[in-house]
Amino acid sequence: TAMLFASLGGTPDADGEWTDNGDGTWTYTVAATAPCTEEAVSVVTVIVVDSPDAGENGTLTICEGEEITTAMLFASLGGTPDADGEWTDNGDGTWTYTVAATAPCTEDAVSVVTVIVVDSPDAGENGTLTICEGEEITTAMLFDSLGGTPDADGTWTDNGDGTWTYTVAATAPCTEEAVSVVTVVVVDSPDAGENGTLTICEGEAVTTAMLFASLGGTPDADGEWTDNGDGTWTYTVAATAPCTEEAVSVVTVIVVDSPDAGDNGTLTICEGEEVTTTMLFASLGGTPDADGTWNDNGDGTWTYTVAATAPCTEEAVSVVTVVVVDSPDAGENGTLTICEGEAVTTAMLFASLGGTPDADGEWTDNGDGTWTYTVAATAPCTEDAVSVVTVVVVDSPDAGENGTLTICEGEEITTAMLFDSLGGTPHADGEWTDNGDGTWTYTVAANAPCTEDAVSVVTVEVVDSPDAGENGTLTICEGEEVTTTMLFASLGGTPDADGTWNDNGDGTWTYTVAATAPCTEEAVSVVTVVVVDSPDAGENGTLTICEGEAVTTAMLFASLGGTPDADGEWTDNGDGTWTYTVAATAPCTEEAVSVVTVIVVDSPDAGDNGTLTICEGEAVTEELLFASLGGTPDADGEWTDNGDGTWIYTVAATAPCTEEAVSVVTVVVVDSPDAGENGTLTICEGEEVTTTMLFASLGGTPHADGEWTDNGDGTWTYTVAANAPCTEDAVSVVTVVVIDSPDAGDNGTLTICEGEEITTAMLFASLGGTPDADGTWTDNGDGTWTYTVAANAPCTEDSVSVVTVIVVDSPDAGENGTLTICEGEAVTDELLFASLGGTPDADGTWNDNGDGTWTYTVAANAPCTEEAVSVVTVVVVDSPDAGENG
Repeated sequence: TAMLFASLGGTPDADGEWTDNGDGTWTYTVAATAPCTEEAVSVVTVIVVDSPDAGENGTLTICEGEEITTAMLFASLGGTPDADGEWTDNGDGTWTYTVAATAPCTEDAVSVVTVIVVDSPDAGENGTLTICEGEEITTAMLFDSLGGTPDADGTWTDNGDGTWTYTVAATAPCTEEAVSVVTVVVVDSPDAGENGTLTICEGEAVTTAMLFASLGGTPDADGEWTDNGDGTWTYTVAATAPCTEEAVSVVTVIVVDSPDAGDNGTLTICEGEEVTTTMLFASLGGTPDADGTWNDNGDGTWTYTVAATAPCTEEAVSVVTVVVVDSPDAGENGTLTICEGEAVTTAMLFASLGGTPDADGEWTDNGDGTWTYTVAATAPCTEDAVSVVTVVVVDSPDAGENGTLTICEGEEITTAMLFDSLGGTPHADGEWTDNGDGTWTYTVAANAPCTEDAVSVVTVEVVDSPDAGENGTLTICEGEEVTTTMLFASLGGTPDADGTWNDNGDGTWTYTVAATAPCTEEAVSVVTVVVVDSPDAGENGTLTICEGEAVTTAMLFASLGGTPDADGEWTDNGDGTWTYTVAATAPCTEEAVSVVTVIVVDSPDAGDNGTLTICEGEAVTEELLFASLGGTPDADGEWTDNGDGTWIYTVAATAPCTEEAVSVVTVVVVDSPDAGENGTLTICEGEEVTTTMLFASLGGTPHADGEWTDNGDGTWTYTVAANAPCTEDAVSVVTVVVIDSPDAGDNGTLTICEGEEITTAMLFASLGGTPDADGTWTDNGDGTWTYTVAANAPCTEDSVSVVTVIVVDSPDAGENGTLTICEGEAVTDELLFASLGGTPDADGTWNDNGDGTWTYTVAANAPCTEEAVSVVTVVVVDSPDAGENG
């Protein structure tokens, strides 16, 4: 009210009352004091001035090198800031936006935008990688071949033409990827060919030409051979960088021996001995080859011939003479029959031999009933004569040794069983007698010349047979363990207790009592096990339903694991779980219980339809689309581009839900600015740069409403401002290349000595200024030379300068001469000068050499450097002499 009262005009009474009229005005009423009857009324209109709004702090992300504009900064603010504020660069990567307060507001509004600069991609500089043929190219090798300091997160592409492209993708907001190229140079690896074999004749020299021709493949011809000293030669081709491994191959030299038939020899053989090639070969002298052939000459000699193997051509021949010596005679084999126990004598044995054996042999008992008679061979015979006498011994009767026969209860006794029970080696032709007391006698009769029968006795013992009882039945509950005690109690009869049980796997168990020798058949009985099923409530399970779906007992039963009984009952536990109970049937006493946990799955939510406005060329991302949806959509949906500027967002239903959720975002694209593509403008030195020339140098189809900026470094930037919602201006750069105009220098003068040759180097050094060195000289024929430097496009006018040549006379001392004077006559300069030949300069000096010669020297004037010299020889003629008066 104080503010309202102060807004009144005049000098109002201070005891009035204020009323808010609700329309932005307030009424001030001062009541009338008697005798006055009319109250006083005035109105104050309240005008509300908006406070300044600088929006909310924001962040602007730009690409390295991108220019910051106020439009970009303003678009980065949050809220709805006033547009009439001012921006201040704080110098620390932040910009402050200030909106001044309008009276009666007194506090300015301030917000800050933080600028984040993202590095532009760097793919380094083009490079070259030199590798060895067959060497695998790795990305590490390619990366090391790049120049500069490339980023390490790029990707390599094999261009298929020996080059690889390295691409570093731009990270938003940067849009242009960086690219560099590595050229791969492949150096041939050394080739030593393939291992080979060289076959030569014994004694033949090995040459490198022979070795090289033995290699396989196509070996390089610049390798070196090494004799390994073991019959092999190694061929090594050195590697040329960057190859590091030399190539190596080996030639194995096979030396074919020349044929060798050995030396002539003598072979002494025993009478009747067959001549073999082995015997003949062993008779040869030397070290003959073993692959020759023998020929019987029919006169007691044999010829041995070894054919030559290529490359050898001459066969080798030797001769063996055969000498035959009588062989020993041991008679013919015979037989000597004696009685068992009778001694064998050498006389009995010799008399048993056939034929006419030599009497100086020796007898050997072979220990197997035969005796060998050996007559030793007399050299050169090597095989003794041998005959054999077989001694036949007539056996005495043998009934073996007394024994015991153990049989099973009820088993019949046979003679075979009795015979097997005897000890020793009884003859099988004896007879058995049952003595009636559990024993049996075995008698073998004697054969001549033996006279006493042989007798032995077998005692018979009887063993009880096994008893497994009678078959039975055992009833158990499902899951109850079967024990051998339960099974044994189920058998009938009186089974032996030392049997073994076997589970047959079909609900029966077999009880087996093993037979004790000599019984061979075990006793067997069977117990059938009857299993009563225990109740089965299945296994705990999980039932997943869709939000709002009702739970049924059929759904719950289908969620159980295993094979539950169908006669159980369900109980809702009230905590999201249901219990299934199956009662036990006798003899089982424990009921079966399982639990199903019910999980409720949310139905899908794709949010509400929305609109996304983007700048031309800006990628539509799922993040932008998702932010354009209304509501609270699920984040796990999928986007589909309909190709008509709309995108469908589909959230799939998660089982057991079956209906997917769908919403649509419409994308509105605003054209982005186009500054064209970077270009190059080539001008001649001194030519003025115009915006028309710059614009024509741009590539692409740039918009014509941009502005040019001279960067001061030979480049001009063309900027086309972005229209909202686009925030990035389009920028391209034209590089101005200034071609130097030709410079032939300033005119000059060249002073030379008479006779000195004029060179272009002398002429060039005579020019003034700093002339280009690529001009051409022209001799004008009047003592001047013209130097012309041609103009390079875009320059059109050649540059020309002239050198004037001044020739200085060289000194001339004339030609050597002779001065003849009369004895006693004085030598003068005039006389000497007149004696010179040619046209000598007159400003020379004379020097008396003291040997009757005088040297005339004319000094050189610059630029001449060599003085001229000539010599006059003085000849003195004797003066006439007329003698003295008389």
